[in-house]
Amino acid sequence: MLFILLSTIEDHKDRLDFEEIYIKYKSASMRRALRMLNGNQFDAEDAFQKAWIQISQNLHKLKNCDETAISTYIMKTIEFKALDVMNENQEYRKYLQSTEVNSKEYISDDLIYLVCCHESIEN
Repeated sequence: MLFILLSTIEDHKDRLDFEEIYIKYKSASMRRALRMLNGNQFDAEDAFQKAWIQISQNLHKLKNCDETAISTYIMKTIEFKALDVMNENQEYRKYLQSTEVNSKEYISDDLIYLVCCHESIEN
């Protein structure tokens, strides 16, 4: 993931600064995401990736900040992205409940499959 994020940053010095920040905070930020999302690895990785994309896009805001401000910004970004993932999951569960798929037809967690099953029953 680091390589992809670095490829989006044009300035060489900014790339070096971002790489240093990423390496320093990647473990702590992943632990925070895992903790907030009750150990769900998939959701934590989703929140982690979304947060670091946002951090890379806002790198200019961190240039003149001290270590405490950088750490706080990163952890708050992780927390907000974890909350976003939680909200997305709640919306997904609400949609699953609204499709009223019969348990005999329920084979997969794949949303597309569920929608197709529901549509084929009605048609």
